[in-house]
Amino acid sequence: MIDVAQISSTGVWRVEEAESGICLLTLEAATCGAPLALSGEILEDLDRILKLLEHDSAVRAVIVIPSEGSARTFPAGLDARELLAQEDAGEAAHRFRAAQRSLETLSSLPVVTIAAVDGPCTGTGLELLLACDLGVASSSPETRFGLPETQLGVIPGLGAIQRLPRRVGLSRALPLLVAGKLWSAEEAADRALVHRLAYPGRLRGESVALARQALAAGGKRFRPPRARLPWSEWIADRLLPARIHLRWTTCRRIQRRGGPLAGALRRIVDLAVDGCSIPLADGLQHEATLAGELAASPLGRRLIALYRTGEAARRGGDLAPEEPVPVLPRSGTASAPACPRVALLGGGHWGGSLAAASARRGMRVRLKAAALEPLEVALRRVHAVHAELVERGIASSSEGSRWASAVSTTIRPAGFERAGILVVAGGDSHAAMAASVREAESLAGEGTVIAVDTALERISDLQAELRCPERLVGLHFFAPPDRSPLVEVVAGERTSSWAVDTAEAFARDLGKTPVRVADRPGLLVLRLLSRYLDEGARLFEEGYHPLQMDEELRAFGVALGPLEMIDELGWDEVLRIQETLRRSCGDRMMPSSLLRRLRELRSLKGRKTGRGFYLYRGSRKRLHRALMKVGRPLGSSFKARDEELWVERLIYPVIDEAARMLSEGVVSSASAIDLAMVAAAGFLPGRGGPLRYADELSPASIAAALEGLREPRLAPGEPLLAMAREKRSFHAPAASAAWTSAASLL
Repeated sequence: MIDVAQISSTGVWRVEEAESGICLLTLEAATCGAPLALSGEILEDLDRILKLLEHDSAVRAVIVIPSEGSARTFPAGLDARELLAQEDAGEAAHRFRAAQRSLETLSSLPVVTIAAVDGPCTGTGLELLLACDLGVASSSPETRFGLPETQLGVIPGLGAIQRLPRRVGLSRALPLLVAGKLWSAEEAADRALVHRLAYPGRLRGESVALARQALAAGGKRFRPPRARLPWSEWIADRLLPARIHLRWTTCRRIQRRGGPLAGALRRIVDLAVDGCSIPLADGLQHEATLAGELAASPLGRRLIALYRTGEAARRGGDLAPEEPVPVLPRSGTASAPACPRVALLGGGHWGGSLAAASARRGMRVRLKAAALEPLEVALRRVHAVHAELVERGIASSSEGSRWASAVSTTIRPAGFERAGILVVAGGDSHAAMAASVREAESLAGEGTVIAVDTALERISDLQAELRCPERLVGLHFFAPPDRSPLVEVVAGERTSSWAVDTAEAFARDLGKTPVRVADRPGLLVLRLLSRYLDEGARLFEEGYHPLQMDEELRAFGVALGPLEMIDELGWDEVLRIQETLRRSCGDRMMPSSLLRRLRELRSLKGRKTGRGFYLYRGSRKRLHRALMKVGRPLGSSFKARDEELWVERLIYPVIDEAARMLSEGVVSSASAIDLAMVAAAGFLPGRGGPLRYADELSPASIAAALEGLREPRLAPGEPLLAMAREKRSFHAPAASAAWTSAASLL
């Protein structure tokens, strides 16, 4: 065997002989950390090793496999540092084309090549698999296949768009390419992405056995028999009119979904469909060009920067600049939760969602409520969450049953002493919250951290109710807790660092992104959203059409328009948020007269009552015409749409409030604000978050626009004015390198 140490500069690859003629090319992923990020240097090492193996006449089969001491470390994507370093599309395309050549060398080896996968196989890892003749996958639940990084506005660019349709068929490849779908090991085997499954721990033996079978039955041309394709998929893969129809239907779904990534996803579809009719070499060239354009585009760079900020929060600290990070997170369940036993005080949908999320991550859950009815609702929610995961192919039915059995319920004060953390549901008043935390302290054991889910009550005020205030911490989940990726972590004046660390570890074990926020009413997200929601209600009062306004804000880059979001949160909840914030922030948080006038209408509270600015029936909604007539003092006629005014009135106050929060020390950085607003509210993800958008526009122009509105409540605060005077940006120094005009962004 060749001496890799003589030619490798990274130490990632190692070559050993499994048996006569069969060589193992192992990944020493622990050298780079997990998950493994493939840099250009690592791929260059691979290319040099493969060229030496190509000229070794003793080698008849090559198996690419994780080393035995580094389980579940198959490559998970390209190094995000290198993607962010590409500012020119042509240079980025050249780098992608150079990286493609390493996999082309692997694909063109005259010997049998096999990829052995254990754990997530995504991004460049999937492209490495596709470059091999055959694949073997561990049947572990953590083994997943896909290209979720396309949801970041980038693609690996090393051949997935061309090779995946050729391997599994165009109709099956498109959901992986454009929808971020992940296949389990069983699905990958059923669709011939891999050709054999192995029990965990037997991956190496099964890979060598497949190599022997291939060598005995035709060598490189050998393929195991596969199930016949359904006729509709067979036609789509072979007939041009069927491919054209598939392109049209896929692009139509992308267009209906909308969002900032729609244009990039449509180009991926075009490249995949056209690639079926051209030589592979030409398709790879086109793919490198597209990958370079997306990686160097402002959209791609913003989303990758957001991803890196999220990874820093998920890992529990700041990322070192030199640390390699793949462009997508790993999936799978937590193997060793910091709090294996979790207690929840409060049932209903909240308790059921959080219990389901905890059980899925390997924790045992004890759920208490004051009566049986909220416990029944919680259990129905647990089963519904797990049934949905089974239906989507994320879990097996046995896993769903096991997770559901990990949740126990009670109305009695027993069985909570061994919990590592006890999470208390939020209440409608300070008195209710105080009673809940006192009950939690009576239930909890001596080493149990008590976390309360509230954004409007100060943790420091609630600590006065406890004998041991140092173990009370705030954990604010966003609805529903099983889906929303963000958790705000709050320390009171007497909270110990041990309690905060335990709460953050629990959030990470749930797969959430924790962001530390100072102990202020509204915390981070709700305080910023309150400006957006209130101004939307005021614009409706002034005579602007709600449907036009919501549609325009969605097109601008916000997940929900202001009136849609008011309906989702509930009118009563929005009023409670604004009245609480007015007491701490002043009259700029005064609720609009519309919400105050209609607060007594109990049937008019948004989606939860089926009636708000919109009427809801199941998943369908339509404009509430009756409210259009009685809700506004200006009668039934609407003003002409004014997109520029809507952006100034709805987005700019959020940026001003964020500047105030940074100056008050509510949150540590502008990156944390961008991450929180994107993750919890879908607020301007395609623009990198509200403050990255502000930097590109310039804080000075935003302050001038707010002053030009001549509304006291919208007047810019001193922090934003100081930034304008000093020509500072939120993300200094990189973001201040070049400010573009508002016209170029809109």
